[in-house]
Amino acid sequence: MAVFNFQFSISMDDRNDNQAHFMHAFSTPLTALRGAIDLLRSPKRTGNDPISRELIETLERSCARLRRNIDTLLAHSQIQGDMVEIVVPLDVLLGKSESPAAPPGQHPSESLPVTKPATPATTTLAQPSDTPRSVLIIGDQMVEQHAIRAALHAADYELVHAKNGPQGIDMARAKHPDLVVLDLDLPSPSAQQVAQVLREDPETKTIPMIYVVGHGQPPAQLPPHVELLQRGAAPATLPALADQMIAAARARAKQVPTLLIVDDDPDIQRILTLRLQQDGYHVAQALTGTQALIAAQKQLFDLIILDILLPDIDGFAVLAALRARSATALTPILLLSARDSPQQKVHGLQLGADDYITKPFSPAELQARIRATLRRHERTAGANPSTRLPGNIAIERTLRHHIEQNTPFAVCYADIDNFKAYNDTYSFLKGDAVIHQTAHVLLQAIEQRGNHDDFVGHIGGDDFVVITTPDRAESISAHAIENFDLLAPLFYDATTRARGYIDAHDRQGRPASFPLVSLSIGIVSTALHPIAHVAEVAERSVEPKKRGKELPGSIYVFED
Repeated sequence: MAVFNFQFSISMDDRNDNQAHFMHAFSTPLTALRGAIDLLRSPKRTGNDPISRELIETLERSCARLRRNIDTLLAHSQIQGDMVEIVVPLDVLLGKSESPAAPPGQHPSESLPVTKPATPATTTLAQPSDTPRSVLIIGDQMVEQHAIRAALHAADYELVHAKNGPQGIDMARAKHPDLVVLDLDLPSPSAQQVAQVLREDPETKTIPMIYVVGHGQPPAQLPPHVELLQRGAAPATLPALADQMIAAARARAKQVPTLLIVDDDPDIQRILTLRLQQDGYHVAQALTGTQALIAAQKQLFDLIILDILLPDIDGFAVLAALRARSATALTPILLLSARDSPQQKVHGLQLGADDYITKPFSPAELQARIRATLRRHERTAGANPSTRLPGNIAIERTLRHHIEQNTPFAVCYADIDNFKAYNDTYSFLKGDAVIHQTAHVLLQAIEQRGNHDDFVGHIGGDDFVVITTPDRAESISAHAIENFDLLAPLFYDATTRARGYIDAHDRQGRPASFPLVSLSIGIVSTALHPIAHVAEVAERSVEPKKRGKELPGSIYVFED
């Protein structure tokens, strides 16, 4: 019989929490070791060196044996006051017989966070490239304006100045600056109103902003991608802040997911960061729950990896706080736990976690779960709730990808004519059926006339979009119209179908006759004119859609 006694220095009343912390202390270094081995196995590091491969295999075998021994010790551990007592039969410890299973709700090899001094959350991002960087300064009442301009100019920024909010909005749309510096003391329209317009406008919503604030009360809650510059602060710090914000904005524009790791163990942070950076992610780090909440308020993350055991705030409390904020209510969150407890899993999932993984874990498993969670979130968060087709988020992302990659593409905007009259006459349920059928028609046109990677999205209501190559746009549109016209009469009752129109009221409430629904498609293509910005696609579609609606029946129209 082997007997081990350990002084248990963590003073807690709850026995289960003591047990979890004790397990945590063993499995944290075990998880870091497992992750380090996975990183070392990369062919880029070992190459064809047989000695390196043999050493790594030895480490893997030793790691597996260590985990089995830790599992055995933890399965036989008991909390006795401030002591941990482990009583293990020698034949079990030496592997001569099976170790009994861990008690229900308890998982061996779980980890304890190492309390470290709080440090700000940090983000690992590439520095801005050598491409020109421009800053738009809005407001002419800042006493620090000369110092701000001098600091940015010395850092080789191109500067543009607007005296007031309306002029600033116009210049932001025309110049597309990399950063906006906004004086919060603007007269009417207020700086907050100007900022809201810039955040909502498709031409300017991706531009990060710095608010220049006085010594009064700053905004209670900053929008995403906004930083504060206090009046009187040393302007010399401004270029570094601008560099960081522009780098983050360019990373977002490149569609590289940014993840936040919340774990107070430095080895776990280091291993996960290295692994995730290898996989192409940008990574931010927070050592405490407080840092995590601050980081999530200042920046939108694509996914948050959240440890439950943190030194300041319980991970469940952090999860609940994130879900209570509208900005993070839908952000995917993956919980890391020191216990494989069904109760903890249920509690975390009920609070809104998207997944749950128990330490020690393989970084490869975590990588797979991250990818699966991001794919699931992209499908659900961006999908139109009616048709389940990709919605505006996915549409904008796809357009931006084509523009950035400089690949030829065409966009077919499809709109159902006379849909409101049909919906008013036959009810919204019948109207939903027409919308669903239109989605099927467009999907079928892609399958039979398009490319394998063509895109169909649902903007909303009776508006759809197809993104394809310029050589397929006309064929897809013609096929869709042919099938739509074949099915459209079937949406009506026999009498109306024979008559060919319905009696309803127009948008002004006046009686009018409306033909059967038809499909108008406006086509915008890089084969006709190059496209430089996502908003330009929507602007150029207005004219062909308008011409299509002025003509009777279903039709497709190219832009001039």
